[in-house]
Amino acid sequence: MDNAQRLQLETYGVNWEDAMERFGGNTAFYFKLLARYTEKAYLEQMKQSLEAGDENAAYEACHTLKGVAGNLSLTPLFEVASAACVAFREGNPEAARNMIPQLETHHALAREAASLAKQLQ
Repeated sequence: MDNAQRLQLETYGVNWEDAMERFGGNTAFYFKLLARYTEKAYLEQMKQSLEAGDENAAYEACHTLKGVAGNLSLTPLFEVASAACVAFREGNPEAARNMIPQLETHHALAREAASLAKQLQ
């Protein structure tokens, strides 16, 4: 991976230094897991659960999204998902719902990072 690709990943929200510390410098393993980010639809599950009025399921999906984002060092997505989880825990699902546009923005960037990771594998 060259510096331009690293910068591109960082543009997509990857905290590269944190990721390499978390993965012990194993770029191949990191790219393998990042490439799989698109296989799950936690944000969609959260939105569907909110629409159905199932706040517990929405929280669970949000919490899982937060964990995945944190483990992959997708810091902006992690931060917004963390704030949404706090809103759910405080009994304020409307505040969490209001964060969906930010979550969607960072989720789209994470999908771009995953796409680049597939190319770099």
